[in-house]
Amino acid sequence: DVLSMDCYDDIYELSKKVDAVLIGSGAGLDEKTGKLYNKIVQDMDKPIIIDADALKLVDNENIIESNTILTPHHAEFEKFFSIKLPDDFDEKIDLMMKLSNKYNTTIILKGQTDIIVDKNEYRLNDTGNAGMTVGGTGDILAGMITAYSAKMNPFDSACISAFIIGQTADKLLDETDYNYTSNDIIDNL
Repeated sequence: DVLSMDCYDDIYELSKKVDAVLIGSGAGLDEKTGKLYNKIVQDMDKPIIIDADALKLVDNENIIESNTILTPHHAEFEKFFSIKLPDDFDEKIDLMMKLSNKYNTTIILKGQTDIIVDKNEYRLNDTGNAGMTVGGTGDILAGMITAYSAKMNPFDSACISAFIIGQTADKLLDETDYNYTSNDIIDNL
């Protein structure tokens, strides 16, 4: 089974009981799920964190009127916006700020140094290490951003979440030398 428009009424009713919504983690790429995600983004008036597979399914034009936070890595970013990221770091930040303004969204570009952009401000996050490329780490980040965005603004939610998870991974690196999993990150938050 896949998430589809058949689930919409139940999801919409459930969304009335929460302060933020996360879409994309582990959902797959079925076009029926894409239709559901686009409807959610268009209809829900609360922070919506768009992660993983949802970045491949949501039409970027649908986020303009919504309160969204995007959590792509480089390839997901380029696919979502149909644009190549420049190699130059300053040009990359400039492009992200332009897209954040155009699409009215907060973006956290995951990488060796995370770049978090919201309209005309940005932050860099140097915490974290290559061990964070293990499966599930992005889901933890998206979940934490969702939790914080229920009570904080999207930009601060993304900044604090990236910092905390990266700092936790750095602590684990010191203790295990890359022999840690996403579950270890959760256990050490």
